[in-house]
Amino acid sequence: MSLSERALSALKELGLTGTEVKAYISLLRGGTMTANDVSRDARIPYSKVYEALESLHGKGWV
Repeated sequence: MSLSERALSALKELGLTGTEVKAYISLLRGGTMTANDVSRDARIPYSKVYEALESLHGKGWV
């Protein structure tokens, strides 16, 4: 298992969804980003980005 696969698995074990993990990793790489930037970088449909970011915020991740 690669490092990125282990990181993905660990974040999911901490209670994040797949979409939240993609958004979080995108933010770690890119820093301050718009929702559109996150959508493009993480390859998340724009319609799901705000839900993922709000959830991450509510969980204290961002």
